[in-house]
Amino acid sequence: MKIEHVVLYGRDLEGAKRFLKGILMQKLIISIIQSWLAVLLPQL
Repeated sequence: MKIEHVVLYGRDLEGAKRFLKGILMQKLIISIIQSWLAVLLPQL
């Protein structure tokens, strides 16, 4: 394997990790908001 390939693969891996983290954070935030709404809406 050439070094360039390894570097490119490493970058792709970092990008994929960031992408997955972003998706997970979005899902987490959405679920938090939904649970907050479930708690707050009945009190309004």
